[in-house]
Amino acid sequence: MKKIYLLLTLAIPLIGLAQTNPRKSKLTGEQHATLQAKKLQLALDLSNEQATQIKEELKKQREQLSKRKQKRGEFNAEERYTLHLERRDRQIAMQSQMKNILDEEQYDAWRKIKSHQKHKALRRGRSLGRQRKNEGHRLHRN
Repeated sequence: MKKIYLLLTLAIPLIGLAQTNPRKSKLTGEQHATLQAKKLQLALDLSNEQATQIKEELKKQREQLSKRKQKRGEFNAEERYTLHLERRDRQIAMQSQMKNILDEEQYDAWRKIKSHQKHKALRRGRSLGRQRKNEGHRLHRN
């Protein structure tokens, strides 16, 4: 009985490690862009021309993202500030591109979708690590 208990104690953590994360997809940047463009085409009732323009913008965005992921590392305060500025510039550029591609009604719907995605991500806990980190700092200050 002790041997079975010991075996289970050792096997259960290994089973947990062997499972893959279903959220991590194995799609390429182009595949992600295509799927996102199709999703927007359905949600916003886009024409084929609008869908191809959006797909191209999303491809560019994905390529930039993959380049930035390769450059990950520890940054000093100035580099982090620069990265934040670049991110905001990219968001502004994407927003202006979408404004040029979409008509007013589609653009408003796109903004609502983006807002919903942002709130969904916050609820899901993407910023949870940052919150926990800040809570830890607050605890040590007292």
